[in-house]
Amino acid sequence: MPEISGPHAARIQKQPCRPRSSPHGCCGAKSQSKRIPSRPGAMMVQRTKLLATTCPPHHSYTMEPNQIVLEAIARQKCITATYNKQNVKLAPHVLWTRHDDLFVDAVALERDGKPPREYKMGTYKIDGLKDLAVHEQSFLPATTYNPNDEKYAAGKLFALEPLKV
Repeated sequence: MPEISGPHAARIQKQPCRPRSSPHGCCGAKSQSKRIPSRPGAMMVQRTKLLATTCPPHHSYTMEPNQIVLEAIARQKCITATYNKQNVKLAPHVLWTRHDDLFVDAVALERDGKPPREYKMGTYKIDGLKDLAVHEQSFLPATTYNPNDEKYAAGKLFALEPLKV
């Protein structure tokens, strides 16, 4: 299962801070480079290995809504948000595009703290999800989820892979 975390994952946007001498910007990451041949008889190629990443505690990170949804799908965790003036807890299954707009297909687990009348897959426009956050509650894939649905054919960006148990 892919783990998305840390200052160098999921293209996390950093707030500006004082510059450092590190080649990796303000996070203080250190790297080691050496020149090695990529194959016998070939030219020398420089390989870089990231040694350590230490990020100062004064940084604050802001993630884009699509990054939050990507993390939730990858980790199979719920997301919380405000959608149409209701607080919702969603189990996201697939992130996709249509006409350059981002959508997530998810099962609503709660609406304003109460379970919905029916658990079904719904389509939510990412721009409509406000105060988006990953919740630590895990979920199982919905039985109605079809990763090969026609609407995903042209614009599927990231889809749920059920956890192997």
